[in-house]
Amino acid sequence: MEQSTKKMVDYLLKLHDSTSSYDVVNHAAQQTGLSEQTVLRWLNGTQSPIGLSKIKLAYFLVIEYNYVNEEFFKNLDMVVIRIGQLIYQGAISLQEIATAMNCNIDVLQRYLHSRTKPPTDRLEQMSQLCHQYFHTVPPMRQFAVEMVSKELVPATTISNLQDKTSTVRKSDGTGDDQYLIGLFKVLDGLLDLIDPKLENILKDEDPNQRINFRKDAGRDNVFNLSNKIYRTSRRIGALCSEKAKDVQEEDKR
Repeated sequence: MEQSTKKMVDYLLKLHDSTSSYDVVNHAAQQTGLSEQTVLRWLNGTQSPIGLSKIKLAYFLVIEYNYVNEEFFKNLDMVVIRIGQLIYQGAISLQEIATAMNCNIDVLQRYLHSRTKPPTDRLEQMSQLCHQYFHTVPPMRQFAVEMVSKELVPATTISNLQDKTSTVRKSDGTGDDQYLIGLFKVLDGLLDLIDPKLENILKDEDPNQRINFRKDAGRDNVFNLSNKIYRTSRRIGALCSEKAKDVQEEDKR
């Protein structure tokens, strides 16, 4: 079994052992479109996820459990990652992508497994498919893969987010409103990932974890982020009422 595959199966087994085994197996089967028997065979070592099954497992663990298998994702271009997410979410099938790109399925799977780097023309075709189908992914999950993992694409995450929001503006042609809506979706996904992790840190009875976190993150950075979130929260709240002018006046004081 390949190292990246073994790590994913081991993590799935850890989930299986730490919670209701039926729930994890059933959840994995439902979300990947595979049978429970297949998932159980992965866990007992009689079968390994390969091909499309491995792709679906990788995205299942990222999107449902925030687990990133670095070996699987680290060499993938962001547009390839998003194609993989579209397949996982059921927005488009592997066969449909292969047909649209006039590409052999085996070659396409090598792209998705990062065994072969797609040439520029193939990346452009994938980009067009992303623009065509990505709106069908539930908004809460549209940026799930990118949001989960700064370790997944550490050097390009921010620029990719900027590219995505810029694309919203360019493709829709509706100006700043659509641009802001795109940013809201990014922020929504980020907060969904941040909040439970903060809750775990705050619940921890050992204060050293919080002390170490503040040290690693930078005390000033944490304080400044808190202020920014508070200010942004008030402004977003004002959108729900007719108090926008009052909020702006208070911010000037």
